[in-house]
Amino acid sequence: MRSKPDVSLPFSDRAAAVLVRDSFAFTPADDLLFAAGWPHIRSVVDQSIDDQAAVEAVRRVLEPLDPTPRRQWGRRLAQGYVRAIGLLAPFELTPDEKLLRQSAEEALWNPDPLRPEEVLRGIETRMQNSLMGVSDRTMENWLLYAEALVGTSVVAGAIVDVLEQLPAGILSARWTLPPFITYQLGYLLLRLTPVEAAAQRDRLNAVLERGGGAPVKGRATWEDGFSHLRAIHLVLAGSEAAKRGGDRNLGWYTHAADDPTFVRMRVAMDRLGHRPDARLVFLGGSEVLTAYLRRWQKLDGEEQRWFFQQIAPIQSLHTAAIVLEMSQNSAVKEESSRWFLDHPEFVREWLSQQVTADGPLARTAERHLRAIKAL
Repeated sequence: MRSKPDVSLPFSDRAAAVLVRDSFAFTPADDLLFAAGWPHIRSVVDQSIDDQAAVEAVRRVLEPLDPTPRRQWGRRLAQGYVRAIGLLAPFELTPDEKLLRQSAEEALWNPDPLRPEEVLRGIETRMQNSLMGVSDRTMENWLLYAEALVGTSVVAGAIVDVLEQLPAGILSARWTLPPFITYQLGYLLLRLTPVEAAAQRDRLNAVLERGGGAPVKGRATWEDGFSHLRAIHLVLAGSEAAKRGGDRNLGWYTHAADDPTFVRMRVAMDRLGHRPDARLVFLGGSEVLTAYLRRWQKLDGEEQRWFFQQIAPIQSLHTAAIVLEMSQNSAVKEESSRWFLDHPEFVREWLSQQVTADGPLARTAERHLRAIKAL
């Protein structure tokens, strides 16, 4: 671990800094990014865009039930998305269509900067009301873009404020989507300062105690299904809480930062077709990529692109093995080929070995090796 991260880098003064795995990624900045929860991070960029184009852009990302994540959006797109999803009922659902209600349309047209109080109202709404026509990834995307727009401290504090106000019965109730918002606290805590993160953890422990406390013997009723209390327990207790779950959903292991063997085992044993997640690679080690080597081909084009973006920063020959396959036949052939040119010294000897082995990808490896030698 780096004891003194470069103070000029993002997250160098955050709680994540002590979790950095030296040289896990190709650059110190990406080492910090992984420690801070990548790929469960979003960012916004200022873009020049007219009103109609901005509204149409938000409509397109609101349409899919389970949209593929994007690391970065334009600010106007992110604002419209966060405003719309934060409404109590933004959609009018029919058997054939998901239509936007007038209130949601008005939210898309609003060009003003998103205010913290708007996010607070949206969080309070979404944590107590399920939303039809969206998925858990919609909820995550919504919250992480809210974080990108108004700051981690505002969003994390708002979630804990709501949790402290919820009655015990609602905290322990099984929900389809609201607990996913609580679960995002595991990432947000990494991006707070150490003092802020410790204070929010204390508050979460108090909420958990009010709901009956962490189970010591037997099982708590809220451990079956998904509830705010179970999400809190997963955030606070890591692999200990994840091991108690009976559903084997890999989504519940992304805060299990204290048991890499356990994470590797769960990914290797996955038979439910969970999407690859580079967070699990960070927690379980680059060996997790060997399981993804057999699975990435099942992803569609947009999901392949997102997977490549997730793993491209990881400094591992396991990454190289996947990228070599992707450079032969995938939706990211060009990006994958360029990856080898970006890391010539790291892959040169390995590519030579692939050529000598004369396997099914020998010609592809030879092509990349020739390109590197021409640099």
